[in-house]
Amino acid sequence: MKFLKSKGFLVAVTVFLLISIPLTTYVVLNTAESSKETKAATVCEKDCVDKQTPSNTEAVKEDINQDGLVNSADLSILLVNKGKTGANSADLNGDGVVNDSDVSLLISKWSK
Repeated sequence: MKFLKSKGFLVAVTVFLLISIPLTTYVVLNTAESSKETKAATVCEKDCVDKQTPSNTEAVKEDINQDGLVNSADLSILLVNKGKTGANSADLNGDGVVNDSDVSLLISKWSK
């Protein structure tokens, strides 16, 4: 029982939750979107209008998953990569590390 009250255990649980919750959210959201696209393709007939993001929409680097929106899915990807260095699509300011500056950039471009 002493181990459960130790700082090391609490830190490990906190880190696990900070990583697993955004990752799970990202996987669930992508699975749901994938399922919607499959259903739409099945239902859609020859005169159906595709509901993809318009091609004239300017891509922004803050839209990490390139779905046309800067939202929680992009934030989840960024948080999973937080602290990583080197080439990374979540390094929005290009300083070589995914950190709070990148989070600020993403939030500044949040879709309404």
